Amino acid sequence: MDALWFNITIPYGGKYSKDYIVNTLMAKIAPTVFIPLSYKVRGTDSSFFVDDFKVAETLASFNTKITTMTGYMLLVLVRPGLPYVVIDSAAKDKIRTVVAKRYDVNLKALDLTHFHTDPDLIDNYALPLFIPAVMLVVLDIIVECVHDLEALYLSDNKLHSLHDLSVLSIKLPKLKVLRIGRNRIQDLQQLDCLESLPLEDLMLNGNPLRDKYQDHNAYIRDVKKRFPKLLKLDGVELSPPIKPDVSEPLQMPTINENYSCPNSFFPPQGRIYADCATISFLQSFLHCCAMLLLGDCCLSYKETV
Repeated sequence: MDALWFNITIPYGGKYSKDYIVNTLMAKIAPTVFIPLSYKVRGTDSSFFVDDFKVAETLASFNTKITTMTGYMLLVLVRPGLPYVVIDSAAKDKIRTVVAKRYDVNLKALDLTHFHTDPDLIDNYALPLFIPAVMLVVLDIIVECVHDLEALYLSDNKLHSLHDLSVLSIKLPKLKVLRIGRNRIQDLQQLDCLESLPLEDLMLNGNPLRDKYQDHNAYIRDVKKRFPKLLKLDGVELSPPIKPDVSEPLQMPTINENYSCPNSFFPPQGRIYADCATISFLQSFLHCCAMLLLGDCCLSYKETV
């Protein structure tokens, strides 16, 4: 699996403005685009991070192939690496700003998709949610700022573990919608820590775990085992369980000891009372069982309109 983030260092890049360095690189690798995360100047060098392997590979291919406006060749050094994360009071204030901006009060939904690329963060902060310390601080701020949250969107954050989300059932007990698509979740078992959530809508598309299922119905079944209240999976509505159409509660049948079997059931020589009563009871009992079990039919999909 390719690295999550990459550090891009430009030796002597500190002699130029950030806009000049970024625009020069953008022009060379077009139509590929990138977001320079946490751009810093240290001494004579400048550096930033990118979160895409193909972008990093393309940037590395232009090392010593770009002539600057001063006539020097631009060095572009690329290596896998994560930023050193410090979450101070200023960073927390920025996170609060992002959470407030992305919260939909009408839907009670918070969209943290591609969280670390938010314009309020990229210049001075590198805060990927796959780093546990970042995720836990963000969850604490969500609880502090948002009440009765019902939907949380965490897609496109390169999450490879859901362990940090195990606190959701305590911190966000009313959560019904969870979108964690296009991350790096390898196995469905990683969702076990979320089983206590009353989820009705779950998005998992774009994770490696989906590729492990050739049988789509088996995938649905395994997800439903963990989240029995689920009504929608990967944007597609699940067919509701079929329930018996009865206006009154089913009751256990009683034996009518005077029941007389129709002649068609037995030879015309006479009628049998005790055995017929038993048969009547069993027929009624099996009918009730069939009605009760009717709701456990196999799951099927229907496209969302």
